[in-house]
Amino acid sequence: MIRVNVHRSLAVAALVAATVFLGAGCSDGKKKLAKLSGVVTLDGKPLENATIVFHPVDGGRPATGVTGTDGQFTLSTYTTGDGAQVGSHKVVITKASNATVTPPPAGDDAKGVMEAMKAHDAKRKAEAAKPKQAVLPATYGDLAKTPLKCEVPVEGPLEFPLRSAGGS
Repeated sequence: MIRVNVHRSLAVAALVAATVFLGAGCSDGKKKLAKLSGVVTLDGKPLENATIVFHPVDGGRPATGVTGTDGQFTLSTYTTGDGAQVGSHKVVITKASNATVTPPPAGDDAKGVMEAMKAHDAKRKAEAAKPKQAVLPATYGDLAKTPLKCEVPVEGPLEFPLRSAGGS
């Protein structure tokens, strides 16, 4: 009886090992990617802190990026900077508000509350003095209405010259 259990254990171990080795050769479902970067401008000026999403038309995982102060972005799908899935994409670009909120001070210290209010007022005035960037039209952020499309891979960096009047 002990021999049967040993043989049975060896058979199970061999089956598990075969499954692991065979599974290692299978695809993990990831589609081929192409590295992709570019720039987004709005009315000729770099669009800062905008989120750009490439939605594969034939399905698959979208690629995303965020623009820097210079409007530059790099797309990522599975890991940072790995690119976008090869194929046709609809492109969506959105920009969150730059509004800042100052949290209230802890406790009920009247002096602390006054200092926090002064700091918040100074920050609000500084932001108001900055040149305003035109509002990004909603059509660029709507997957059903976006006029932006891209075929990946692309030669060279991409450019998305957006207009505050909409369209592209």
